[in-house]
Amino acid sequence: MIFNLGAPSQFETFDPKPEAPGEIRGPFKPIPVAGGGFQISEILPRHAQHGDKFSVVRSCHHTAAAVHDTGHQMMQTGRLFTGG
Repeated sequence: MIFNLGAPSQFETFDPKPEAPGEIRGPFKPIPVAGGGFQISEILPRHAQHGDKFSVVRSCHHTAAAVHDTGHQMMQTGRLFTGG
């Protein structure tokens, strides 16, 4: 798993928005990945070469708490920490 906490925005990495206004889409162009099906940023050419070997999850939802930290914990461990 690549978990980009504190990394460049999703629009500059794995979820480019080429049709969005310039101030949203950012300076990088999308490139196709091997195997087709989606595009990623041109700043990730090696990832694009192996695009047929990974999946990109672009949305997640949980109801444990209305904060990102809880979602991060669940994403990285598969469960919610409930004790001291």
